Amino acid sequence: MTQIDHEEQTAGYQVAYSKLAASETVEVDPVGYVTNPQQYVGEHVVDFSRRHSGNARNLIQLAQQKSPGTVGSFMQSLAGAGYGI
Repeated sequence: MTQIDHEEQTAGYQVAYSKLAASETVEVDPVGYVTNPQQYVGEHVVDFSRRHSGNARNLIQLAQQKSPGTVGSFMQSLAGAGYGI
């Protein structure tokens, strides 16, 4: 009865292990299936442009008016990668 139990002495609260294992969640990457973002966007922009040719051009022109530098460089990078709109 008078002996010290060393396991009991070190079994106190430990900050590093205070989380419950069940409380940890795995973060899901909603676009994890996209391996090449430029290819993915390029293909979808071209597809949208084919299906909605007039609307796509109008949207691009409107976007260029609002943010000419960003949209212009974006369209140039797509054209440089071979995606024609």
